[in-house]
Amino acid sequence: METDLKLVKAVLDLMRDSVPTDCQDLIDELSKKIIRDLKEKGANKAMREWYGITDEDLEMVVRK
Repeated sequence: METDLKLVKAVLDLMRDSVPTDCQDLIDELSKKIIRDLKEKGANKAMREWYGITDEDLEMVVRK
């Protein structure tokens, strides 16, 4: 998991460096939230929350 977080941080840093300076604060805030969510919730749960995927959604996919 730590290696994955380092990779995510590296990608976020690249994104930060590629946006105009007036957008970097926004990227910093979002980066902190992303890293915090990944650490606290794990990738699966964090992404489900970010994209609004419910258990019912997953059940429908499995049934098909």
